[in-house]
Amino acid sequence: MSLEPKKVSLALAQTAGIIYIVCAALVAVAPKVAWQLAGWLSHMTNLEVLGRNLTVSGFLIGLAQVLIYAYLSGWLFAKMYNRAVR
Repeated sequence: MSLEPKKVSLALAQTAGIIYIVCAALVAVAPKVAWQLAGWLSHMTNLEVLGRNLTVSGFLIGLAQVLIYAYLSGWLFAKMYNRAVR
């Protein structure tokens, strides 16, 4: 089975758009939570202004986020792709 580039591109663009909208909504509704999640996700370390350091719990929460986001993105991408090839 080969993938159709135009349909894969469309499915990926739709997936990215949905993820962007969800992220923007989280920032609008709960900016402090969004900031904390972003810090864990991006390993924000030694930022004296923010007083944050990489911790084991922060690392594990960031890892869990990456796994969850990747799983959900893959699921959504497959849905969008399957819809595009119909």
